[in-house]
Amino acid sequence: MRLRMFLAVVAAMVLGWPGVAHAKGPTEATIEGDSLDAPILISGAEGGSSDYWKLVEQSGFFETTFGQTPDRTLKAAPTDELGPAFVVTWRVPYDTAAVEIREMLYPYAEGGPLAYTAPGQTFVGGQETHGGWFRAPVAMTATLERLGVPLPATASAPAQPATPSPAPPQSTSGQTAWWPETGIVVLVAVALIGGGFAARRRMRVSPA
Repeated sequence: MRLRMFLAVVAAMVLGWPGVAHAKGPTEATIEGDSLDAPILISGAEGGSSDYWKLVEQSGFFETTFGQTPDRTLKAAPTDELGPAFVVTWRVPYDTAAVEIREMLYPYAEGGPLAYTAPGQTFVGGQETHGGWFRAPVAMTATLERLGVPLPATASAPAQPATPSPAPPQSTSGQTAWWPETGIVVLVAVALIGGGFAARRRMRVSPA
């Protein structure tokens, strides 16, 4: 009985001790980048299906901050074609204040979106970020766009050439075909000539 009471007191002291708190995910963040006119402030509750929390998970925040097993982070970038970069400053509540963790996002990198967190950033309770590169899902790009990050500039589509008018049919000799207009005229002429010959023949055969 005394042992149970002692353990309960110890647990209460640990849970209520200043500076000892459960590390949670970030509650807000700021997105900055050269293509942005002003920083974008985003926030949301932990968990759920909001675009804010989707970005937390899709960017690999927990993998690059705390480290997980198996470790899905990369020591080096898988490509040199990173595209536009955006800096996300995550704010994680801790006691009565908040600590900040910076992460780089490359939503248009070759081969798919990437995220990078520098190792050694100090956060909750003196911990340091695990760091590394993280291959984010393709959906992260769409999530960023819904949160206000603009699409990269794209070249305007080239003008389509006008459809040429069809050329008149050509004969096998390379000259413009004369059928059917000329052919009709020839048939009429043949019919008239034939009729004339027939009339003359009848005149010759008829008795005087």
